[in-house]
Amino acid sequence: MVLSDRLEKIIEAVPRCKSVADIGCDHGYVSMELIRRGKADHAVAADVNEGPLSRAKKNIEDAGLSDRIEIVLSDGLLNISVPECIVISGMGGRLMRDILNFTPTTSGAYEKNTSSCSLSDCRCLILSPQSEPEILRSFIQEDLGFYIRDESMVKDMGKYYVIITAQNPKYMEAELYTGDRYIEDEDFIYGKRLIQKRDTVFLEYLRDRLKKDKMILSELEKNGQSEVSSERKKEILGRDEFIEKIL
Repeated sequence: MVLSDRLEKIIEAVPRCKSVADIGCDHGYVSMELIRRGKADHAVAADVNEGPLSRAKKNIEDAGLSDRIEIVLSDGLLNISVPECIVISGMGGRLMRDILNFTPTTSGAYEKNTSSCSLSDCRCLILSPQSEPEILRSFIQEDLGFYIRDESMVKDMGKYYVIITAQNPKYMEAELYTGDRYIEDEDFIYGKRLIQKRDTVFLEYLRDRLKKDKMILSELEKNGQSEVSSERKKEILGRDEFIEKIL
């Protein structure tokens, strides 16, 4: 089985664990590879739609892994037992936030979790949002109280994807995370760990961002001045100034 660069990077980020759940499992490839590579003893492949689950079930049966991978129709985490590690990819940061908050995603409205559901027994989160990573980062740290231990970025089929590794401090030594929280707006927008480690793909992403911003600024200049364009220009210049500092 040949996996995409993004899925390979996600699997690489998953630590050795007894149980893992792949939420939004699609074809079930992540669960299958985690079992094959000895990263997990048992996996749950979950999806809110029956179509992807049918494909995943067939792939898992063909691979002879039905005894170690459970197929579950579930709206996020609502119909499964919380595992040691949760993997979520292929959706936006806002939707991931709702899933980790045990909010029914089909309702279309975000609500604070007031139920008894919690991630207290979950050790690790591996998350790869396709959009709005800043919302997810903020939720992970400020609401869940998890520690964002690492981030990496991968370029796959011309698109950039971030992969966030977050850990439950309940299972960590306090000195490993005390005092190294995300604080500034830029920490949440760009990913403090990516900035700290100067991730090579992340730096490439920033350079591409600068190129696109120059094109946008050029178009704004051509279209003349307006209150909207002035505000947009100010926003872009502020962003580019920060990016230049990183580079």
